[in-house]
Amino acid sequence: MTGCTNEWRDTVKQALALYGACLAEGDHLAKGDKTFSLRVEVARKRLRVLGADGALIMSGPIEQKTICSFVERFWFWKRVYPCMEDQIVAPHVVRNELAGNGVVGG
Repeated sequence: MTGCTNEWRDTVKQALALYGACLAEGDHLAKGDKTFSLRVEVARKRLRVLGADGALIMSGPIEQKTICSFVERFWFWKRVYPCMEDQIVAPHVVRNELAGNGVVGG
């Protein structure tokens, strides 16, 4: 992750929040009480998801829709907060919407 800012983390966190998921310690993907062995990084201006062994699972542009597409195809996750594909949602908006729908931990 040398040579890049941490802004990519905000992009990933915003995308994951749409699915009730988050970026856990060590940049691992997490949802509910599960932290997955897959981790996210940026290399050469590309967002990458790596397996526990460091194998490349996915690579794409540093955009919210990259993560959305990945989790929907890899885990068949459905959005808990529907929005337009290219709309960037601030985390507090997602938390407020989830709280309004009775979802705990949003």
